[in-house]
Amino acid sequence: MDQHHYNPVKDIINKIQEYFPSVSYETVYRNLYLLTDEELLETTELNREKHFRLAAGPDHQHYFICKICRAAKVIELCPMELVKNTLKGYYVENHKFEVYGICPQCP
Repeated sequence: MDQHHYNPVKDIINKIQEYFPSVSYETVYRNLYLLTDEELLETTELNREKHFRLAAGPDHQHYFICKICRAAKVIELCPMELVKNTLKGYYVENHKFEVYGICPQCP
């Protein structure tokens, strides 16, 4: 798992089971969500399936995510100032901005 690609749960479980064959799907899944809650992992949904990757760090970032190779490219802008202007009086706790498509390396 790295910071540049999102990995489907089944790939993560298969890799872990190479070293720990008796670990259950539920244990891995529960711990992936725990690590996400602790902001050590980030999650997204591709093709109706949860995918995880290492968190980029304390600074939030936004991404273009390739639907074929699952590569994540940083988008160098944050749309929140525009959004906040349309939400006068609202308190925004958090946000996530992702764009999905196909990267130049994939057909």
